[in-house]
Amino acid sequence: FQKGAFADSLHHDDIRALWSHDTSKVLGRTKNNTLRLEEDDKGLRFELDLPRTTVGNDTYESVKRGDIAGVSFGFRAIQQEWEN
Repeated sequence: FQKGAFADSLHHDDIRALWSHDTSKVLGRTKNNTLRLEEDDKGLRFELDLPRTTVGNDTYESVKRGDIAGVSFGFRAIQQEWEN
């Protein structure tokens, strides 16, 4: 991603951390500061305060055991170009 690609969203949107992209399983959100995002020279970094819920506890245990070793994120491109 181009540097600065996240800037507008970071300043204006209420971004949510979701379990497996499921909108019914919210782990945190920027609006209430349970999800904190920062764009740096390497990309986008985050800190997340997991909720004390079933999905939050399951997430914590899976990360702690090493079953979950990465994250992904969804996005919408404002402008895109394709070549065949």
